[in-house]
Amino acid sequence: MRSVMLALLVLCSIPQPAESRELPPRIVMMWQVTGKDYANDFNVLKRAGINTVQSFALAGMDPAYVDGYLDAAQAAGVGVVAYIGGMVQGQGATCALSEANAAFVKQHAAAPAMLAWHTVDEPVNHKVTKECQRRLYEQVKSLDPKHLVMMSINFTKQAEYDGFFDERAFDFLDLHRYVNPDVGPAQQRLVDLFRQNRTRNYRVIVTLRAFDAPGKVRRESMQAGGLASQYEYFFVKNRIGDDIGFYGWQLAPNLGISQIDWLKQEFGRLALEKKLSAAPNE
Repeated sequence: MRSVMLALLVLCSIPQPAESRELPPRIVMMWQVTGKDYANDFNVLKRAGINTVQSFALAGMDPAYVDGYLDAAQAAGVGVVAYIGGMVQGQGATCALSEANAAFVKQHAAAPAMLAWHTVDEPVNHKVTKECQRRLYEQVKSLDPKHLVMMSINFTKQAEYDGFFDERAFDFLDLHRYVNPDVGPAQQRLVDLFRQNRTRNYRVIVTLRAFDAPGKVRRESMQAGGLASQYEYFFVKNRIGDDIGFYGWQLAPNLGISQIDWLKQEFGRLALEKKLSAAPNE
């Protein structure tokens, strides 16, 4: 009996990992929230209806920055989706996160603000095979079984689904094909092909184009299109689900919502109209 009690006391003295943050009833995510004034950004976004933020750069930042970022996100009440797929070693059967990114997952898995890991972005463009996608998913789950894994795709061709889509490689998905500057055939193919290739139930974020790219001649100004028309298309006429994303907050050399006054105002109108505060019921 004494040995049993001693074992229980030892077990209770071991720090237990924090409970993982659950996905909100409706994900409202802002992409690319990575700047020096992240605490202010989180508070601004939270007031506008954003409950989730994503960062492509977080895993490569100074440890003090990462800790401050996660603490500020927790204080503001927003969840964090951290991209960890930028440093992948090997291909196919040898595919794996770099040692640095694997260590990042282990180090920050217990952070209360951590919502999910983002393993793969646009796998066709980055040539991340199905086998590699599955291996990354399995590796992350072995390092941190509590958190979900997100993947993001922009497929508009069946060949892309045939070669690079595996529903065993993620827990929830981001879907995006950015307008230029209006909704067109590419967005219809994005929706139609996803519906044809989907075989199981999971959350799907549809991300809107919320940036301008003045350095790219072929990328027309968003002022000629807008967020409202995209919202109408994806969440009224062709709704796949309720979860929504905006790309992005602060970008370089592209310019995001926080850097363009008229785009920030348009985003603000969606918030004022209560379209971001709950699942749409149109």
